[in-house]
Amino acid sequence: MGLDGYDSYDSYVYNNIYSQGTNVNLPNSVNPNPNQNQIIRITANMPVRGINNIGATCYMNSVLQCLYHVYDLSNEFLKSFYDTQTLRMENLKKMPMTYALFDTIYQLAYGKKESANPKMFNDIISTNKSFKKYEANDSKNLVLYTLDKINIELNEYKLKNENNNLINAMRYYDQKNIEAKNIIQLFNNNYNSLIGDLFHGLKLLEYKCIKCNNCIKNYQIFNIITCSIQKTFETKFKQQNQIQQEKKLNIIDCFKFEQIPISFTGNNKLFCEKCNEQNDGECTTKICIAPKILILFLDRGINNRFMCDVDFSNELDINEFLEEKGNKYKLIGVIEHLGQSGPGGHFIATCKHFDGNWYMFSDSYKKFIGNEYQGTGIPYLIFYEREN
Repeated sequence: MGLDGYDSYDSYVYNNIYSQGTNVNLPNSVNPNPNQNQIIRITANMPVRGINNIGATCYMNSVLQCLYHVYDLSNEFLKSFYDTQTLRMENLKKMPMTYALFDTIYQLAYGKKESANPKMFNDIISTNKSFKKYEANDSKNLVLYTLDKINIELNEYKLKNENNNLINAMRYYDQKNIEAKNIIQLFNNNYNSLIGDLFHGLKLLEYKCIKCNNCIKNYQIFNIITCSIQKTFETKFKQQNQIQQEKKLNIIDCFKFEQIPISFTGNNKLFCEKCNEQNDGECTTKICIAPKILILFLDRGINNRFMCDVDFSNELDINEFLEEKGNKYKLIGVIEHLGQSGPGGHFIATCKHFDGNWYMFSDSYKKFIGNEYQGTGIPYLIFYEREN
């Protein structure tokens, strides 16, 4: 069962929101009648607040901190959903996940308490069996789920992003690559939202027949890049049993590994439509258009046990791996894992605040770091923002 005995997201929304009609209460932290002259925006003077742990929610709190510290996301949420013309009961009923995130953002930016209470957000996500209350869960899965749910809500209710930079980039790309027309149309229909604009990109998988060189192009929309730490390590150092602590990877090594073609031979051959038979083949992956907010998942294998150090800098240049150049990134957040591997342990977030300084967040506890990122635990998710 999910939230408070409800067995699905829809049943929770119906019983707690739709059925109450216009008598639904806004989150306690939200003032439904703001001063008409009040400007609700993210500024450099935003206070630094933690998020209360309400029962094994460190994985959730770390995600919320990193999303909050994406300036374009938080600023647009405050502008769009606090405005008296758009803050209506119908929107709260239609977009529970969107409003749950807005509630947390508003508490962190304009709340009156030392730390935010993520109850509304926790209630919504716990209707999914993957995020049951009082159980250890995974930050990476929650990022994917949250972005997907909010994107669906924004698209379903036609809250399009009128100045979608990714849509514009795809249209330009479409003119040069006729094969990308279908996926670009799919993006325009299903991802033309603030979430799509900020967090999604376009990649290309090319399957090539070794016999006749026939190539099939498969375009895909993505929002997280998985960095295979163990496979990258073994490829770079040519050893599987190398003591991990003796060697160190750089995040660029992971991008290079992803560029290596994957071979399909033996019992795993590719079917070539041109040859009309199974042949040896290979697949290469290219990033066509990178997201504005680049999220890297450091995949350390089963139970997160491959503990090789991975260096990453405050500035990241991945232009050599892109078809569309001009993408330099700055680090804005890192989710780290402390303690035992696997689902146990503890998640924390270290984020670049709007004042330009870095802070470490362990649930409601916060600590000033300085003007550059300094790690505390094992990096798990890394958030970069493309420089303007």
